[in-house]
Order: sequence, then C-alpha cells, then structure tokens
Amino acid sequence: MATGRTVGRFTKFQIEDTSGTLRDIPIQSYGSIGITYDEVDVSSLQEVVKGMLASQGNVSITITGPFDNSAAATASASTEAALLSGSHTVLEPLNGGLTPRAFGIYFGIQGYWASGDPVFGADNSVIVTDYTVDPAAGTYSCKLAHVGGGTAPAWGTTAVVVA
Repeated sequence: MATGRTVGRFTKFQIEDTSGTLRDIPIQSYGSIGITYDEVDVSSLQEVVKGMLASQGNVSITITGPFDNSAAATASASTEAALLSGSHTVLEPLNGGLTPRAFGIYFGIQGYWASGDPVFGADNSVIVTDYTVDPAAGTYSCKLAHVGGGTAPAWGTTAVVVA
C-alpha cells in the first residue's frame, strides 16, 4: 500500500459476470463514485437556521468505455494490471437482470492496486441497467444501480470477494 495521489491509469473496474466470476472490463470514465444521501429537513418554525439529517443513501454509478467483444479473462489480482475481458461480453448479458452482482472499483495509489489501497464495492450489490452502445464512437455506457436488499456498497481497502 502506497500513500499520496494517483492517476487514472492505476484504476480498475471489476464486475461479476453471469457465471459468478469477477471480470476486469475496460473503462474510460466513471460517474460519481460513492453513496449520496438526501437531506431531510427536521427544523421547526422557531429555529433561526434549518436543521438537516441524512436520509437513506443512494448508489448509482455510470461507466463508459470502449465497445469490446473479446473473450472473458480471469480478473487481475492485487498488484497486477487489469486483465481485460470484453465489455460487451460481460455487460450485455447482465443488462436488465435482477440478480445482484459483485463489483469493485479499485484505486491504485502510485501503482497498480494493492491490498490497503482504496476500493469501492460489495458482493451481491448492483444490477446493470441502461447498457447502450454508440457504434459511431465505438463506446458503451451503462449504469450500475444498487439493489434493494443487496449488500450495501462501501469504501474499503480489501478486494471484493464473490461469496
């Protein structure tokens, strides 16, 4: 585990495919990563300043990348570069499915991700929605949405494991 700043080159994305195996897929961009909370106003009329509490969290992540139908490859391990599977090969069969899937977004700090570096994800957590392809640009876009009753994604420092 290193400390400090990093660059996108050392970020990798893994998602569980329909066979229950984690796969690295190519990513060009991520939307916002994390859990957002609505604010609930709990102030009374007599208070000078409004009081707020956090409501339930929401996880919705949009990813984009190159359209690729390469064969599925075994996901990379700690300290390794991503071993890419085709984005279309992995994501298209997941689109619209109702089975919660494991995913992880790994942030290698000044090198490929190693245990102790930041990771956001969870097992049995998200479904893939809105998978689309832009043929002219040769890219895909899809949305990961947290499933009610699934494992809540969280920030951590250990690899996501499919149970």
